[in-house]
Amino acid sequence: MRTNNRNRAGIGAYIVAILMIVLYGAPLVFLLLGSGQPPNTLPSVNPASITGFSISNYVDYFVAYGNAASLWNSFIIASGTTALIMVLALPAAYWLSRLSAVWSSALLLIIVFLQMLPQAAVVIPLYKVLALWGLLGDRPGLIVALAGTL
Repeated sequence: MRTNNRNRAGIGAYIVAILMIVLYGAPLVFLLLGSGQPPNTLPSVNPASITGFSISNYVDYFVAYGNAASLWNSFIIASGTTALIMVLALPAAYWLSRLSAVWSSALLLIIVFLQMLPQAAVVIPLYKVLALWGLLGDRPGLIVALAGTL
């Protein structure tokens, strides 16, 4: 009897997982198939779109229009932001987990309220800090700004 309930729970988890994959994956598949279709056509998902898929749009975007540098720049900024957040967040999360329940709950509540601030309210102080550190107009400044607003 007990194993029967476990099997049902496992089957239910698989059904939910498959449903989530379909719900979140279908738009990505649609975008991928649409991006490989010829220019001046409406994206459609049918068997012909799979056979007519071409990477020439990607080649044109990166080679003909010279956008490879933009992709590299985005990669550097995203990697730097992720690394900075990990370097700061992991020790902070460990420290927060070692606090007593009262202090931990209070600090988490403060963090949640700070996340609710509109980003427009932080623009001027962030600009002043970046100007003070000499990071305006540079990739490191953008990485710090993005890490601070996430």
